[in-house]
Amino acid sequence: MKRLRYAAGAGVAVLGLAGCMGPTSLKPMLDDSEGYSVRYFSLNMLSPAARASLAAPGTEPLGFKRLTAKGEVLVSDTNAPASHRHIVFEHTLINDGNDGMVRAIERRSVDGLPLLIDYWSSYRGVAMLSVQRGLPARNLAAPIMSVRSVSTWKSMANMQEHTTYDYVANYGYGDPLRPSLKLERRCMSGTFHDAGKIAPGLTGQAIDLTCDDINGSGAKSAQSDFVWLRQYGVALVTKLTTLNGITSFKYDSVTAQ
Repeated sequence: MKRLRYAAGAGVAVLGLAGCMGPTSLKPMLDDSEGYSVRYFSLNMLSPAARASLAAPGTEPLGFKRLTAKGEVLVSDTNAPASHRHIVFEHTLINDGNDGMVRAIERRSVDGLPLLIDYWSSYRGVAMLSVQRGLPARNLAAPIMSVRSVSTWKSMANMQEHTTYDYVANYGYGDPLRPSLKLERRCMSGTFHDAGKIAPGLTGQAIDLTCDDINGSGAKSAQSDFVWLRQYGVALVTKLTTLNGITSFKYDSVTAQ
């Protein structure tokens, strides 16, 4: 069976699971990306147990309705030299209910050719709720993985410096009777700085977040670095580090409606 691993992406911070249900069709992901995102990555698609642990609609307002980030990707593989291909990304975050949850659509291309398409939902861009990756060149997509239950979920509504933010949940694919895997994301905030350092035109304050991904055995499997934008109340990934290498993101523009 082919396995599609959720590797580094501008929105898909590493969860450390591989698609164990087998690839699915890519076509529905490409035909109507907006509609596909609404149908499969809205809050009501999560399990009742997961929804009950999240903020209620309207209780955690965000500073945007739709935010689009564009930039370049640099991939450094431990088994190969740094890529000299021109890889660019665009990902769009959508705020549906002012509850801290955002839907996202991310596209990445290399030398002008489609490389991947990701759909995901998360808490403020940091803690993943559901995710799916498609690979156009292979005409394949991994199955949707989503949170089934939540153990720890710390609010970022009032972001503080030098503070730990923990997110512990069980994730799985499809049928709730299938095995799930417990994963933890443990984040530490730094100090506030000028958001304009991240991308031209950004205003206000930003704060760096360093997040360790902890697997069910208690071992660190990856590190995700984010910048949290106070004006919008959401985080953008800047670097992902795994055993396979480092993926860095340079933002050329961030615009919001």
